[in-house]
Amino acid sequence: MKDRFDLLVRNTRIIDGRGGASLHGSVAVRDGRIAALGAVEGPAAVEIDGRGLACCPGFMDAHSHADLSILQCAGADNLLQQGITTFVGGNCGISLAPIRDRAYFESTMRAWNLDIRPTWTKFGGFLGAVEENGTAVNYVPLVGHNAVRGAVLGTDYMRAASRRELREMAALVAEALDSGAHGLSCGFDAATPGHYAPFDEVVELLGLVRRRGGIFAPHTRHHQNQWPASNPRE
Repeated sequence: MKDRFDLLVRNTRIIDGRGGASLHGSVAVRDGRIAALGAVEGPAAVEIDGRGLACCPGFMDAHSHADLSILQCAGADNLLQQGITTFVGGNCGISLAPIRDRAYFESTMRAWNLDIRPTWTKFGGFLGAVEENGTAVNYVPLVGHNAVRGAVLGTDYMRAASRRELREMAALVAEALDSGAHGLSCGFDAATPGHYAPFDEVVELLGLVRRRGGIFAPHTRHHQNQWPASNPRE
């Protein structure tokens, strides 16, 4: 008896992602996993004619802001149409959690033209909302340093944090890492909270990230040359 598959892509160009030459054949899927490649025989619940097309592993977008819209666009058609099946979100110090200061959070919403009514305050709550809402792609979350600074300092972020405030930021980062964040991202562009963070503040938070096995995703400082250098508050 021939094997039965859930999905069978027939007569396609197969690129396995290991750097070798492509091959012509079929790809069979069963229980969410590739069950056979090449000369595949057997019926399938769904069959696709892949003639003239290529079949390859999904791409990973390592620098994305799709987490800002994933609650509103769970289907992520714009990513899937590019072959992206995994994205790393929360880059440039920007994430939708933690939330403590409402004025700062609203400024983030305006900056990104978002219309979100958060039901969470902690990073774990945000991830729970994403999981409950569902998503068509894999999401690797980072917690944003700007979001952490904004949660503790509010809109008064154009200064160094006090020791007490730094301890509060560390607690928020720890909660995020414990909840599923893979690390900390930072953005140091002009007029953002990270721009005003002293070097020692960032290093101290990164020590926490390192001890917990997380990663650091830094944004280059002042990477856009259209911003004025004469007044850092602009």
